[in-house]
Amino acid sequence: MPQFTINREPIGDLTVNTGSVIDITSATTGSFFVGKTQTQAASPDSDTTSTTFAPRFAGGSGRNLYIKDVINSNIPSKWMRQSLNQSWDSEDGVFKMTINASTGVLEFRDATNVIFTAPAGSIPIYGRISCNASQQNGGVGGGEFIIDLGAATGVVYLYYNAYTIPDTFKVEYNGSQVINTGSVSGSGTASFTKSTASPSWAKVIVEAPLAGTAWDFTLSCPGSASPPYITPSGRTTFTGTSTSYGNSLNGGTAFTVQVVYEGGSVYTELSGYSDVITFATNIIEVSSQKWSDGTYNVVIDNSGIATLSDYSGIIAQRVEAKLIDPSGIYIATTYGKDTFNSGENFSVTIQLNTALPLQLYTFIALDLAAGSVTGARGPFSEPTLPANTSTVKYIPLSYCDSNGIIQQIHEGTLLWK
Repeated sequence: MPQFTINREPIGDLTVNTGSVIDITSATTGSFFVGKTQTQAASPDSDTTSTTFAPRFAGGSGRNLYIKDVINSNIPSKWMRQSLNQSWDSEDGVFKMTINASTGVLEFRDATNVIFTAPAGSIPIYGRISCNASQQNGGVGGGEFIIDLGAATGVVYLYYNAYTIPDTFKVEYNGSQVINTGSVSGSGTASFTKSTASPSWAKVIVEAPLAGTAWDFTLSCPGSASPPYITPSGRTTFTGTSTSYGNSLNGGTAFTVQVVYEGGSVYTELSGYSDVITFATNIIEVSSQKWSDGTYNVVIDNSGIATLSDYSGIIAQRVEAKLIDPSGIYIATTYGKDTFNSGENFSVTIQLNTALPLQLYTFIALDLAAGSVTGARGPFSEPTLPANTSTVKYIPLSYCDSNGIIQQIHEGTLLWK
């Protein structure tokens, strides 16, 4: 497998074949591996083992995170790949970034505890927004939204617009339903009073079962207070602050880390094929676990089970369980058979259409001392290459242009001399 070759995944992410850097600037030649290698057992007629260079993740789809700062091996600088709407996993399976359901705080943890946190609103999260932010252009099916209200108290107003086709708006707070508009059309206002600092969030539920519907809403902040945060848009860098457990992994010393969120506007589309069901249009990504065309929905649950449904029931379920990519063969349920094929079995093929990566460079970083390589890190990706310094040099491997065309800049073992 060629070293440092760039590969593109259907979802728009890139992987880089890991490789080696050879430094011949010193009296003794140095060798450094970038990424993880896999050692295979020797063949029966050989006394040696062979090493292959396994692909390493490099982002590109706009939905991922990576930790820029190197603290130590317990708090690694690495990519976090989105696996669920509110969860990102490391390639090595040890570290995870999640959203605290009660507070919206980002939590980076290992298998034992939380290592560092970042404030709610550090990155945009599907289905979770701050008060006073408008959710617009909703359609058939509606949705559920967590609205962060902060610690303020006072009257909270729901401003809604169901336009001409009726929809229902509900608000739940602290385990109770505090607003239910019933089926309404046009615009209107409803309210409830938040009398305690906690819980600091409410849930808005929009029920929109009728074809052709459109709706939007805003949930105000309590007592005209300011929003608890303003969610950034686009690529952003935020700061993580160590917990007491994180400090213990750093010799008792507190630390901060800079974390990059890709923040692109890359969305995937699905194509559906069946002898029984006709898909008039592509099925568009709503979140990393849901796609919809206004008639049919494809949803992946947290265990990787994928289903195709309309707004009355589940039509078919995928045979294979996996996250992120909903592609596969879906076998009709009893509801699907009875509703669409006179009780007879049928299948549906769902295909994830290839998405273009963001416009970016992929590169590795070489750490230097007195001109010689002391370490090699990566792969990374950024819209522009970082500036070289006397102690770090950035070596471009590829460039993806605005049309999604990947130009390989370097391939093979890297010789530093």
